[in-house]
Amino acid sequence: YKVDETRGSGEGIVITQDAEPATYYKDDAAFEPDKEFQDPATGVYIKVEGGGERYTIAVAYGSPPPKPLDLMAVNVTARPFRVEEGGTTTVTAFLANTGEERARRVRVELRLDAEVVGVRYVDFEPRELKKVIFRVKVPIGLHNLTLVVDPEDEWVEVDEANNYALGRVAAGYRLLLRIRGGFFIPPDVKFTARVNGVTYRFNEWGLLEGYVGRGRIEVELDPEVVIAEGAKAVFRRWSTGSTSNRITIDVEGDAELEAEYFIQYAVKLKAPEWAKVPESGWYPRLYLLNLTVPEEMEVGEGVKIRFKSWEGTISEGSPRLLIVVTRPLDLEAVYSYVYRVTLTFTDAYGNPLPGRGFSGALSFGEGKVVLNTPITTLWMLEGSYELEANFRGVPLTVSPSMITVNSPGELEVKSNVYRIRIRVVGSIIGTPQPGVEVRVYYPDGSYALAYTNSDGIAQIDYIPTGNYTLKVGEEEYEVRVDGEEFYEVKIFSLGEALLTIAVAVLAATLIILVAKRRRRVWYGYILVLLLPSALAIPHAWLKEGTVMSYSVTVATPERRVSGYMRLIVLERTDENVIVRLESDILRFKGINVERAEVSVRDCMTRGGWSLGLWMPIKELKPGDRVNIWGLNATVKGREEIYGTELVVVESSDGSSRWFYHPELGALIASHYAIKEGAVLT
Repeated sequence: YKVDETRGSGEGIVITQDAEPATYYKDDAAFEPDKEFQDPATGVYIKVEGGGERYTIAVAYGSPPPKPLDLMAVNVTARPFRVEEGGTTTVTAFLANTGEERARRVRVELRLDAEVVGVRYVDFEPRELKKVIFRVKVPIGLHNLTLVVDPEDEWVEVDEANNYALGRVAAGYRLLLRIRGGFFIPPDVKFTARVNGVTYRFNEWGLLEGYVGRGRIEVELDPEVVIAEGAKAVFRRWSTGSTSNRITIDVEGDAELEAEYFIQYAVKLKAPEWAKVPESGWYPRLYLLNLTVPEEMEVGEGVKIRFKSWEGTISEGSPRLLIVVTRPLDLEAVYSYVYRVTLTFTDAYGNPLPGRGFSGALSFGEGKVVLNTPITTLWMLEGSYELEANFRGVPLTVSPSMITVNSPGELEVKSNVYRIRIRVVGSIIGTPQPGVEVRVYYPDGSYALAYTNSDGIAQIDYIPTGNYTLKVGEEEYEVRVDGEEFYEVKIFSLGEALLTIAVAVLAATLIILVAKRRRRVWYGYILVLLLPSALAIPHAWLKEGTVMSYSVTVATPERRVSGYMRLIVLERTDENVIVRLESDILRFKGINVERAEVSVRDCMTRGGWSLGLWMPIKELKPGDRVNIWGLNATVKGREEIYGTELVVVESSDGSSRWFYHPELGALIASHYAIKEGAVLT
C-alpha cells in the first residue's frame, strides 16, 4: 500500500503491489512523514509522503471462509467375513464429514448386493468421523456390501462421488476355481463361471472364489473365450478328468477345482486356388503349420505367374514355409506375373546391333540382369525396367530408356548408332579411288574395316556417337560422329599421276606385226586399246553415257590412215560395265565392237580394264606358235562360246588366253578384265 496523501479518512491509501498474505504489522510509532518502510520478506512497502501528523496504518489479511459440507463413506467391513449358511455377521461402517458445516439426520444405507439390509440416521459435526454398526444375515454365496451416505442427495456437498464404500461378505463353503493354460486374462475380458446358476468372474490370474452350501452343485465354464484379437481360450478338461465344460460335484466342505484351457490363434491364409494351402481357421498354439505353394506356373502363351513372397504377419521369400503358431497369423501368397519378352537393340535405322562388342543390362529396383547379346528373350517380371547398353566400349543412348512390362511380346530398343560413309578421292584431280582400305577404331581397341567401292565410297556401319580415329590407307584422322556422317578424304593416287602423263602421249598407236605366209610378207594391223588400265582410268568414271574419244593413226608401208576411236558406256551395274567401241579405222576391216561386258570386280581388283583387238596375220591351227603383244603364245584348240566356235590361243606362261574368231577374222584378247563369253560382233 502507498499513502499518497495525509488524510485522516485514509482515502489516500492505494494498492501499489499485491502480496498475499501480508505478514508485517507496525504501530504508529514506526511511521514518520516522508519515510518509507518495506517488508524484507514480501517486498510490500508503506510510505507516508507528507504532513506532520502520525497515523496508525494496519495492513491485515482476512481469514478464508469455512469449507462447505462434504460427507464421505470411509469403509465398510464384515466380521467375520464368512459365516455358515443362514448365519449373521457384524458390519462396521465408518463415515466422515470433512467439511466445516454441520449436518443433521443424514440417511446412511447398507446394501447386500442390490438389497438394502440396514438404515441409520447420523448427525455430523464439522470435521467429524462416525462409526456405525449393522447386523446382517448372509445367504449362501459371496456378496457385495455397499455403504451409501445420503443416498437421495438431500445435502449439498463438495463431492458427491465419495459417498460410497464397498466391501464383501460370504456364507457357505469356499469353492476355488482355477484356470490352467499358461495365459493371462486381460482386465477387459470377461472370463466367467456359473455356480448353481450364479455367474462369477475370474480374475486376471485365472482364479475365481465362490461360496456354496452343502450338497450337490453344478459348475459351468465358458466353452471358449476370446482373450485377445485373433486369440481365444478353449476348454479342454477338468482336473477330475471330465471333458465337458459343465460338471456336477458333491460339496461337504471347502473345495477346489482346476480347469484346463488351451489357446487357439486365428490363421488366415490366402493364395490362388490351385496353390492348395491349408484352410483358414483356428489353430492351437505351437501347431506346426506347413505351407508349400508352387514356385512358378504357366497360365497362358508367354505368360507365367511366379511366386514372389509371403506377405502379412510374416514376410518370407521362400514358397515353402514352416511356422510354429504362437500368435494370430494373416498370410497371403503373393504372385507376380512374368512375361516372355524379346528385346532387340538396334541402330538408328532399326538394324540389330552385332553381338560382338555388345553388352547391356536391365535394372529394376536394386536388381540387375546382364545382357550379352543384342537380341535376347527373357522372362520378365511385371513392372518397370531401366535399359542400358554399351557397344565397343561406348555407352549408348537408348530409346526407350525405361520400359514397363505388362504383356508378352517383342520390343525394339533403338540406339545412337549410325552408319558413316567415307569418300576417298585423289589429291591431284579428285578422281574416286576404289579398293582403298578404311578403318574406324573404337575405344575398346577394336576397329571396323571397309573398302571403297567403284565410286570411291566406303560405308561403315554401327558407329555410336563419339570421337574416333579414322584411318584411310596409311593416313589417320580424328573425326566426330553425331549422326549419319559423310566424310571426303583426299589421298595421293599413282593412277592419277600416270593419267596426267599418259594424256600427253595419247595418240593413235600402230603396232605392225610382220608375219610370213607362203613366203610373202603381209602387213597386219593391230590396234591396242588399253582403256582404262593402261591409262589408269578408274572404273568409277565409266558411268552410263560416258564417251571417251581418241584420234588414231594407222601406218603401213603402203599408206597412212588417220581416224577416230570412241568408247561408249552403254550400261553400268554393280557387277558389270557394258561398252561399245566405234572406229572408222577399224570398220574398213569389218571390225566393230558393238557390245562388250566387262567385270567391275576385276576392275576393282586390278585397277581398270582393257580390251585388245588384233588383225590376223595367218590362219591359226592347233600347235601354232605365235608372238602376240610381245608374248609367246601357242594355239591350244577350239572352244564353243555362246554358239560360236573360237580358236583358243594361250601364252606360254599361262597368264593370258585369247580367242580367234574365224568369221570375224580377228583374235580377241581376253585380258584379266573381260569375262569369258563376252559378246562381240
